[in-house]
Amino acid sequence: MTDPARKGRFKRSDEEVRSHAKAVHAITDIQPEVTDKSLTIPVAVDLSALRVPGSLLTDASQYAVEGKDNFKVSAVQTYSGANGTTHKLLLTTDKPARGERTATIRLRRQFPPRWIANTNTTNDTTPDANSTFGLQNLLQGVERAYNPTNQTEYFTLIINLQ
Repeated sequence: MTDPARKGRFKRSDEEVRSHAKAVHAITDIQPEVTDKSLTIPVAVDLSALRVPGSLLTDASQYAVEGKDNFKVSAVQTYSGANGTTHKLLLTTDKPARGERTATIRLRRQFPPRWIANTNTTNDTTPDANSTFGLQNLLQGVERAYNPTNQTEYFTLIINLQ
């Protein structure tokens, strides 16, 4: 709540303060930055359980945010914080909404990743050193084994805003 990347004013919900909750899932008294009316909320999360490359976790374009505020994840940084948090997401908006609302953050699960799409070929008539024949089909089978329910995201986080 005291991060230097923060823009605007907000605080933990009274209910979470009273219950001594370790995690913050609701913030209240949200006021945008006075000078430019923007809002940046740093969100510390524990992504240690996700078995994906660190480059995916720190790629802000892989995150989708839904809600009235039109937040976007402007940056993702590795972070060693309280309660085992491993990453800090910066939620940014130029026009914050008012009233009670939610912001839903998702880390998208996309197959194939760029490196597979860039190195796969379905044409084996002219071999080259930059591609692998059938790589995408092979790894699609591995993906189905580890993702049998065809989930479209690695995680979903909902933050209540007032």
